[in-house]
Amino acid sequence: MPFCDQGSSDRKQYLNLSMEAWEIINYDQCRFASTDSKGPKLPLSTFLNQIFQNFYETADASIALQAENHAQKLREILSDGEDRSGLRKKSSPSRGRKPGRTADSMENSNSVGSTNNMNSVGSTNNMNSADSMDNMNSADSTSSMDRTIEKLTAAYVEKLREKSTSYAKGKGEKFRLNQENFSYLTDEDSECQEELFYSSIGQYLKALFEEYASLTHLQREAVYYRSVLETIQQAFDSNSAVRVTHVRGFQFEFQPYRVLSDLSSTYHYLIGYSTPLNMDIDYDVTNQPVPCRARPATIRISNIADAKVVRRKSGKLTARQKEELKTILNDNGPQFMADDTHEIHIHLTPDGISRYNYQLALRPEYTEIIEPDIYVFRCSERQIEYYFFNFGKDAEILKPENLRKHFARRYREAAEGYKKTDT
Repeated sequence: MPFCDQGSSDRKQYLNLSMEAWEIINYDQCRFASTDSKGPKLPLSTFLNQIFQNFYETADASIALQAENHAQKLREILSDGEDRSGLRKKSSPSRGRKPGRTADSMENSNSVGSTNNMNSVGSTNNMNSADSMDNMNSADSTSSMDRTIEKLTAAYVEKLREKSTSYAKGKGEKFRLNQENFSYLTDEDSECQEELFYSSIGQYLKALFEEYASLTHLQREAVYYRSVLETIQQAFDSNSAVRVTHVRGFQFEFQPYRVLSDLSSTYHYLIGYSTPLNMDIDYDVTNQPVPCRARPATIRISNIADAKVVRRKSGKLTARQKEELKTILNDNGPQFMADDTHEIHIHLTPDGISRYNYQLALRPEYTEIIEPDIYVFRCSERQIEYYFFNFGKDAEILKPENLRKHFARRYREAAEGYKKTDT
């Protein structure tokens, strides 16, 4: 049954979370605000309502839901096992009887036989006896399977209950549930059954949000952007294109190839062939105008404001297109795959080599070391800039010349800024 309303007519809810959970939630409020909020941070109620709505169906904290799912999976596994092993017997088709007849129906059949013909009693009883044995075996098997499922589910539920009560107390704050989530938790006709395991809505929500905060960075992003990822999956399943609206308002039609994360598992990216909509001129990653055409592209899932399946347009990619995307991904990775690839030589000091060895985020992989301290890379210039610029004097760009001049110009501009401040 759903939770009692508990007198919260304004839908306000008190929530106590551990300090670690609040830290993660505050961080994600800021991280996801770039797409969903005009301010630097998403309002707490907005953020928590979306997480609950996107997460409750799969969260371990939803014990009633997970117990039901677990029992159903066990039933499917055990039923399949019985069918394969022949343990579940079925009535012979020649008898013309439906399996699973009741005891009452068998008794009625016997009495009819005995009334009509004494000679048929034996044959009728023998046939019904065979049926009875089949049905008793089936009933015993089903009963045994149900008991097994019940025991295994009870053990599973006990693990979930232990997990739900393992979180430490911390700080309490109030937020307002939206109408949809409040109705799910409290309406009489709601399918919510979590009151069987929690004494209050607050206790249930604490377990759910603590579980969310325990997920990895990438898993939490998948929860928050669940609707976008599901839309992309629908496009995959139907071999359709997907129309993507960027947070800056640009629209594209993607023929999707994959959704991937970067090597440091920070963000999800949609990879595919992209065609700009309502544009004659497109712009590349350096903001230079280029002819508008379908081309290899990547977009971070968190930069997608809206996604819709376009069933009238095929999303299928040719073998050549897939091979091209695979090659680009191998060279540049998902976040830089739309950039051109170049051979880049960099001189690293001993401190630069040390930093390169332990700083993994966005790190390009070198193709060779031609001298003890000169590393050769084959990747995009933008990736080199993102990764090596903060190395300062410990990473000197040797070639290409245009990238070397770009670094030098940026360092000069930074130095000029400091000179003005000093003056």
